[in-house]
Amino acid sequence: MMRAAVAALAFAAAVAPAAATGQETAALRPCRPDDVPGVWDVVRLRASSSWRVDRNQPYYFQFQRYVFTADGYAHHLTAPMPIGPAQHDAMTSTPVLTRWSLDERGWLTVDKEQAAPDVSECQVVERQIVDDRQRVTAMPGEMLLTYYASGAPVMRRQLARHPRLTP
Repeated sequence: MMRAAVAALAFAAAVAPAAATGQETAALRPCRPDDVPGVWDVVRLRASSSWRVDRNQPYYFQFQRYVFTADGYAHHLTAPMPIGPAQHDAMTSTPVLTRWSLDERGWLTVDKEQAAPDVSECQVVERQIVDDRQRVTAMPGEMLLTYYASGAPVMRRQLARHPRLTP
């Protein structure tokens, strides 16, 4: 019982909005339009225990890449194995049917042609975040996308810019 409570608190700190912890409040800021363009790899995906995650579904695959262009287009690739140059090139050579936008609060909307839009709180890490065991959990420049359901955070993707690729 105690272990479950500790795990629940740890997740709440990991996926809660910036106001949840003092360190995150000081280290995060809402995304601005010039933060988003680029090639981003998902480096961490966390979900609350109440959120059903099926790792066999592409939406939850371990390896994910986003490509956001400055003119508002987006590609998103998920894979069960690391994404190599051939997969990246195939993704970026397909016609773009997805658009992204930010609202005045910094919330990111990714509009897919034949699916419901993905809306998430978008935040940029300005200073490294260290957990209670002194492990670095987020680095400056990374982007956090937090998804909500019924007003509560349920899933967070942590994205880092790909070091060698540009959109």
